[in-house]
Amino acid sequence: MSETLQYIESYFQNELSHDERLAFENRCTTDQSFAGEVAFYVASRQALKDNLLQNKQKEWVESSIKDEWKSGSAVRKIYQQPLFRYAAAASVIILVALYLEITPANPQQLAEDYINLNYQHLGQKMSAASDSIELGIAAYNSKDYVKAANIFEVLNNANPGNAELIKYRGLVYLQLNNYDKAIAAFDSLASTKNLHSNPGLLLQAAALLKRGDPGDVDTSKLLLQRVIIEDKEGKDEAEKWIKNYK
Repeated sequence: MSETLQYIESYFQNELSHDERLAFENRCTTDQSFAGEVAFYVASRQALKDNLLQNKQKEWVESSIKDEWKSGSAVRKIYQQPLFRYAAAASVIILVALYLEITPANPQQLAEDYINLNYQHLGQKMSAASDSIELGIAAYNSKDYVKAANIFEVLNNANPGNAELIKYRGLVYLQLNNYDKAIAAFDSLASTKNLHSNPGLLLQAAALLKRGDPGDVDTSKLLLQRVIIEDKEGKDEAEKWIKNYK
């Protein structure tokens, strides 16, 4: 079995860690060749399953295996066949695919996926306080969010109004599940003028959805509508999320 096939099977067998699953899903959206292999894997397993079931049905009708079946030996023999094991895996894949198709996404999950996909890792960006910022980013990327929060708090106090630092401060508090501070930071970011791009409204909506207090969903919807109407950064995401509000 190739490494790629093993990797794909591990995903559908739920053998990957949370971060590995996110990396797999991200690769499906960015690597067309890999996405094609995943699609082929699912399709081939469906075809294999259909063919196997037809063959087995014919075998069961034509053969007299009642005694073996009662003793359990027939079950073991069938399971030991490679095709049967692949068909079993295929059935799991099909159930997962059907579940994904019939289970509608909700804004909370979409917001969670967006944060995990885009903000698990921060890129290095040079600025006036670059050395200190890099320390904060390094702490964030190593998931030492408490240390990162302390660094960004100090930098924010020393550089009020710095949009980059406001954003980082909001993101680290979002990772710490301190939603009140995250929302306040993203509100401040959204109010910052003269930026080439500003994800403040979308991030504020995401933080509200993750917090989930009474009224947060309605408020997040209003923010997403602003993103769309004002053509702000994250418009495509906002349009996708807002379609899933009940």
